[in-house]
Amino acid sequence: MRFNNETISKPKPTKIVVYRDPPLILWADAVLDYSEFEELAPEPRPPITKNIKTGITRTNVTDSVYVKRVEEHNKLRVNWLVFTSLQATPELVFETVDSRDPTTWDNAQIELAECFTPYEVGEIVSGVMDANAPSKESYEEALANFPATPPEEEEDQPISLMDEPKNTGIGDPVSDLEFDPMDSQPHGTI
Repeated sequence: MRFNNETISKPKPTKIVVYRDPPLILWADAVLDYSEFEELAPEPRPPITKNIKTGITRTNVTDSVYVKRVEEHNKLRVNWLVFTSLQATPELVFETVDSRDPTTWDNAQIELAECFTPYEVGEIVSGVMDANAPSKESYEEALANFPATPPEEEEDQPISLMDEPKNTGIGDPVSDLEFDPMDSQPHGTI
């Protein structure tokens, strides 16, 4: 995909610093492809009930078993996202997590909790979330590194009445005119 004739690249990995001696530098990468997750942990489906009298069937999204399965599925998704995103740090190895076995994905949080303080785990998970849902700071950094308009279009940008034009449009400099934007008539000579 392209935007302003530029190929849209994957977001930069997010740097996560865990302040130890020496500091640990972790990287969280944006996860763009959820197909492996969806294949290994399909979304639960609500039960279908049928009214015997009317013959109408409907899905029961308030069923307690279904609601519990959705909660478990969402927890699996977060844990999968955490260890998948942190694979951008090749030095970090989850010893009890198998990316192809959903029953081990909860171990990501367990392993993090065994090695890091609750605050550090929060910072790591926050870094993963920032890599996958950039924050306002990430957005502002991206804007600073990416021009809003291509250079060739900058000449044609509309101006406000409050902007001072460089000339009158007939070659004379505007500095000879006195102009009050609140007044409809210029004062002076053209």
